[in-house]
Amino acid sequence: MKVQTFQPDKIVDLRGLRCPNLLIATIKALQTLAPEQTLQITANDPNAPHNLTSWCQQSGHTLLAIHNEADTFVINLQKNAESQP
Repeated sequence: MKVQTFQPDKIVDLRGLRCPNLLIATIKALQTLAPEQTLQITANDPNAPHNLTSWCQQSGHTLLAIHNEADTFVINLQKNAESQP
């Protein structure tokens, strides 16, 4: 299966972080972006996909994609204009 690729506006490597620190770092990274810009997160916390999916649903940001590359998750988010940080 081929993974769709795109160029995110910002990339952050959060490998080694676990929640809640992973979520805090994600929020800080999103705060530097304008609405509709995209953030790509690299994480190896096994709970990252679930935690960030739930947080996107609660905060109003858009989860664009999650895929696994050699025990590392690549998670793409889009900052929405009217969402909470």
